[in-house]
Amino acid sequence: MNLTKRSILIFSLLWTVLLAACASKPAAPAPGNPLQSLKANPWQWVGLSNPVEKFSVERPQDYLLTFNEDGTVNIRADCNNAAGTFTADASSLKIAIGPMTMAACPPDSRSDRFVQSLSASAIYFFKDGHLFIDLFADSGTLEFAPAQGG
Repeated sequence: MNLTKRSILIFSLLWTVLLAACASKPAAPAPGNPLQSLKANPWQWVGLSNPVEKFSVERPQDYLLTFNEDGTVNIRADCNNAAGTFTADASSLKIAIGPMTMAACPPDSRSDRFVQSLSASAIYFFKDGHLFIDLFADSGTLEFAPAQGG
């Protein structure tokens, strides 16, 4: 088995363990502490709106975002997984995408769009228990709901 395949296999196994560990009921965002709310639970992508389009994600459970206490982020983008880092304060958010698997997702996948949008994160806020991430230059807003079962 070559090094690339082995690395993807190890990353996939670690990702599976992480998802299994998050299989409990999602926590409610911590009132008054946006940064803790960001890390409260995994988030599933439910929609995007921008000046040109608005859509709901057909399979939100396939698009997960987890902010970890150590400043890392884990991403499930349909058939791919990615890791990265984030920096945040009370309202600003920057996500830097690092290593990512490169599986060929189905033609209707929003994997690339999801990852590209996360890379353009600028501001975050919460409304009605959902996480919203505004993108740079008013190019859109991603909406997330607490992930059910991680």
